[in-house]
Amino acid sequence: MNRPIAIVNCRIVTPEGELPSGAILVEQGKISAAGEAQTIPLPVNALLIDAQQGDVSVGDADAAGAPVEPGRPANLVCHTRFGDLAWVMKVGVIVHPPNAAPPPAPRTWAHYREEAIARICDFLEQRPETQHVQRTDALPGYQKRGVDIVWRFKHDREEMQSLTIRAVPSLDDRPARIFILDGASARKLPTASLSRTRAHWWFYYHAPDNALYCLPVIALKRWMNNHAKDIPATRVQVTGVPARLSGRAIAIQQLQRDIEKMRIVQL
Repeated sequence: MNRPIAIVNCRIVTPEGELPSGAILVEQGKISAAGEAQTIPLPVNALLIDAQQGDVSVGDADAAGAPVEPGRPANLVCHTRFGDLAWVMKVGVIVHPPNAAPPPAPRTWAHYREEAIARICDFLEQRPETQHVQRTDALPGYQKRGVDIVWRFKHDREEMQSLTIRAVPSLDDRPARIFILDGASARKLPTASLSRTRAHWWFYYHAPDNALYCLPVIALKRWMNNHAKDIPATRVQVTGVPARLSGRAIAIQQLQRDIEKMRIVQL
């Protein structure tokens, strides 16, 4: 398996001591990191395994209990918090239970981004002024500028116009707000970084409300420069992203008041 594996919500013993809420990162069949969950930078594309507060240690079904130590082969055993054997891993592959159906692959950040881009493209294609909607998947020049969609449109006898869009799925499921990542978290998740995009517009797709919050990027960046210091930083667990992310949760009502061109579209 090429994807790294992130085992989270587990009790582990490391050479430094016992951790009641730890995480283990497995890469290329080896333990590459182990420790407190908030201290390990988990890759965005990691396959998540929730140990559900079970005990994970190095060993096999018959002999477990050795400390989890980076650099060792990922021969791991998980027991539930009730003491029952849950699963056995050999060099990064689950081998027990042998006849169990493989778990469904969890949705990743890439899945949510694809959904957001597709919904936005569908919305734009239905608008009467639209001439062409182009995704930038195969256009590296646009991708380097943090652009997902190029929208070309024309109103009546006006000349053709072109706008670029960064599509961002919701980072915070709470209603009527958007979540802007801080610098360190934005580096972990660059496709949701406001500072890195050179698009004209920031389209934030809030799936729980089926709403699209449309903000001009320059105005949003200026607003953040002026107001971010007044908004307390919070941490969120984004679905499909192993690591917790920090940033600012901003009320939509506040942005509507301060950014004249902001629009809200109900999809």
